[in-house]
Amino acid sequence: SCRAPKALKGSNPFLSAIKNADGFTLSAFFICRGRGMMKKGIVIAFPGIRYTCRQQLMQDCLAFYTARGYETLCLDFAGGPFDGTADMGRAAKLALPSILGRLSSVRFADYTDVAFLAKSLGTLCAVRTAKVLGLRPRFFLLTPLEETLQELPQDADVFGAVVGTKDAHLMADQLEQFCKVRAIPCLIVPDAGHRLQFEDADKTQAVNRSITAMLR
Repeated sequence: SCRAPKALKGSNPFLSAIKNADGFTLSAFFICRGRGMMKKGIVIAFPGIRYTCRQQLMQDCLAFYTARGYETLCLDFAGGPFDGTADMGRAAKLALPSILGRLSSVRFADYTDVAFLAKSLGTLCAVRTAKVLGLRPRFFLLTPLEETLQELPQDADVFGAVVGTKDAHLMADQLEQFCKVRAIPCLIVPDAGHRLQFEDADKTQAVNRSITAMLR
């Protein structure tokens, strides 16, 4: 289960937002710890622009790990001056200082497993964060950007990637070929856009189940 730190009781259950000089705001959720298996592993969630850890898919993925004794830490991008045609490379650059500040207190060496669960802009941020911190996490990439594939190290441990056939940021065929070359499990969702959601809630839930089935 997840509980806010004592200092937050009676207030907003999320930590204060961090804003850097460029006006980019990063809100950091409190750490959720699975019971009985401390330090087994940690999952850092890097969501996308206007796609937070409150989305059901992210919640389902994090619940998978919490149930297995992992700690989870959710990053949440808010207030960034970006739109659908934004320069994602620049957006990731703006986000990185705040991300590094939020993760500065995490002792990654204390965990037997470190996984970066990332979506959209978050996939590029996750790759750059790992590089700066000298980490070798396991990556799970939801709707990665073309820049993410370009910057992902050849020896990166990617245990899954997902994209929709109507994704505006990356062609499904491109990700499928990328994953084939690297032997990465890949899920192509027919008719899904970048958010991997449909008007039909049951269809969206079915996609979410298919995605969470890939987790390990």
